Amino acid sequence: MKTTFFKQILIVMISIFFMACPKPDDPINEDEEDKTYALEFDNWTYLDNLGEGEFSYKNVIYENSFYACTGKDGLYKMDLCNTSPHFEYLGLADSSGLYPPIWTISDVAILYDTLLVARYYIRSAEVETTVGILKKIGDGPWAAFDAGIVDSTQQNESTIWGIKRSPHNPKILVAVGNGGAVFNSTTAGLDWTTEFSSLSLLGNGYKIIWHPENEGEIWKIGSSVFSSPILIPSYDFGYEWDQEFMINLSPLGGDTHVYDLLFKKQNNNSMYMSSYYGVLYSDSAGSDWLNQGWYEDDADEGYTKPPWIMEFEIDGPKYGGMTHIDEIPNQIFIAKGSVLYWSMNNGESFSEVNGPNEERIYSINYINVQNILIAQTETGFYSLQVIINEN
Repeated sequence: MKTTFFKQILIVMISIFFMACPKPDDPINEDEEDKTYALEFDNWTYLDNLGEGEFSYKNVIYENSFYACTGKDGLYKMDLCNTSPHFEYLGLADSSGLYPPIWTISDVAILYDTLLVARYYIRSAEVETTVGILKKIGDGPWAAFDAGIVDSTQQNESTIWGIKRSPHNPKILVAVGNGGAVFNSTTAGLDWTTEFSSLSLLGNGYKIIWHPENEGEIWKIGSSVFSSPILIPSYDFGYEWDQEFMINLSPLGGDTHVYDLLFKKQNNNSMYMSSYYGVLYSDSAGSDWLNQGWYEDDADEGYTKPPWIMEFEIDGPKYGGMTHIDEIPNQIFIAKGSVLYWSMNNGESFSEVNGPNEERIYSINYINVQNILIAQTETGFYSLQVIINEN
């Protein structure tokens, strides 16, 4: 009798755990476009911080884990299934004590328990090593994993800002760096080939984004050395890049930068782009952003602004990231200043909720398997439970 009782208790505990942390491959309901949705929010909950003076410059979500790339302070991981989530330090902080530091952590690509980290060498002339793509399996040590990438002491093209694994083929990886350099691997990172675009003197690859549905489609975003926006697609896994797209991209304002690119999987041509001055939406894969003549003449006559769904004033609240709920068509979150805005109609109208403690929001990420939104502020990371009501 006692054994049966404890078995029942164990079954209940296991059930509660899996309810709290659903599997990432839970099926998405069909006929989503025939449904309507309404969102509700709980209060913000404090999670953890990275330590005094530490900040995450790029966040990466993998299943129920949250990875923070903090530049010179190394890589951190938070297990969101933990009843008391906290950051675990995974190493790679710069210990030189120099300013600027020798290296910074710029990005991470994850597959199961294997991590591939990109390091950007700031003082490369003093380092006798190839630029760091490093690999770690489980609790094992970090090891160099960059065979074929040019040596960091040769030219700045070897400094890496982003690394991403194809969502359609885990053996395919693409990394981007300063000067428009692109590094490709079809062997899960065992070896790399180095490609340099004809725009290598202009483009800085701040971030790369794979299209979630279109196999082989990947975008490079950032800014040029002349501070013009960089937004270039590739349709063959990053070997050839459609530079005409960037050349024909209408000006988005002077001294600007493309921060993020977001796709809605219910429509392969639906995408959002955020820049220094605002957020644009396209339902035609960005073709309606080309050759528009925006900002051609900044005099009063003939002056045309891009059709921002949200605009950022130079002296006003700053952009703090954008994200979305996978299963809901036409839905997007945008952080601006200390406010979280959300739309259910591709930005035609917005509702809003104050951020944690009304502090400025620096980044937002949505965890679809748990329906929580995570925001980074000056005092740390906070979660917001999102309640989705289907009508």
